Amino acid sequence: SGAAMILPRLQFITSDSAPAPLVEQAHQVLSLGVKWIQIRSKELGDDELAAAVREIIRISRPYSAIVTVN
Repeated sequence: SGAAMILPRLQFITSDSAPAPLVEQAHQVLSLGVKWIQIRSKELGDDELAAAVREIIRISRPYSAIVTVN
């Protein structure tokens, strides 16, 4: 058995209705100190969503942020 993961208290959830695309939303909140991003989109197609997820994971690494996908 492994150690339990401790999640940050604050989670940002991306929004299709925001004026900025998902990757830009993530970049903005990472720069403000958010350490947990939940990617949620009902409008993007599978390929677009997969590309956004890969990019958000990439830009989150230097911040040691957690990325989850809903």
